[in-house]
Amino acid sequence: MTSSSNELMRYGAAALRGVVTAAPGHKLVVADLANIEGRLLAWFADEQWKLKAFREYDAGTGPDLYNITAVSIIGGDPWKVPKKERNVFGKVPDLASGYQGGVAGSQTFAKAYNVRMADHWDTIQRMIAPHIIEKAHANLEKWGHRQLADLEISETEWLASESCKLAWRARHPATVKFWYGLQDAAKAAIAEPGLVVSVGKHVKVGCRKHAGHRWLLVKLPSGRYITYFNPKLVDGAITYEGEAAEDGKTTRVWTRIWTHG
Repeated sequence: MTSSSNELMRYGAAALRGVVTAAPGHKLVVADLANIEGRLLAWFADEQWKLKAFREYDAGTGPDLYNITAVSIIGGDPWKVPKKERNVFGKVPDLASGYQGGVAGSQTFAKAYNVRMADHWDTIQRMIAPHIIEKAHANLEKWGHRQLADLEISETEWLASESCKLAWRARHPATVKFWYGLQDAAKAAIAEPGLVVSVGKHVKVGCRKHAGHRWLLVKLPSGRYITYFNPKLVDGAITYEGEAAEDGKTTRVWTRIWTHG
């Protein structure tokens, strides 16, 4: 049997889960925390209305957060959102939009939940504020058309996804502010090594030299750091050096990487 190195890595990765076992007399516990991405992002960004909604949901006095997202886009009763609408207007926008994702991010999650946003375009146009629909059309004309071929989607699919993204962002002003706060802090730190910039209540960003190389450091509340090697501003964009990735897999090619945002 012959296999490429990539195939061997895939087989090894598939077998790895069975290797992790509990010691005799102990129990291996795996947790899938409910909406952990949304909870952490709301906490980092200090999105107060959402933190309150999470607390009420956990106490059994408030509706599901994906239901709340859905009705913030299309209206209705958050206690009575059908599963299909919950996925289309709640889960897909919340998971795709939270970390500054756009239409491409929306398509990734829509496919995962077997959702076609274009199927709901009539509802979106009827329920989302007209100025948001107009903005989606304007964005399509400005820069959206060039995404259509790459994403292999129709104009209607793009407009439906973009409209939901814009509606989500309008409902999350503190989160949007947090994104751009991180971006501005990283740019300032790269431009002025030694400067440390606080972003919100829980994150600090700085740039320093270690072993003769520059590192962009993002300090987390735990005291640990996310590190980016040899950061550099290129045409105003934040870049760093690392292993390139393609379709979610590393290519083992060391290159300069452009960050999103």
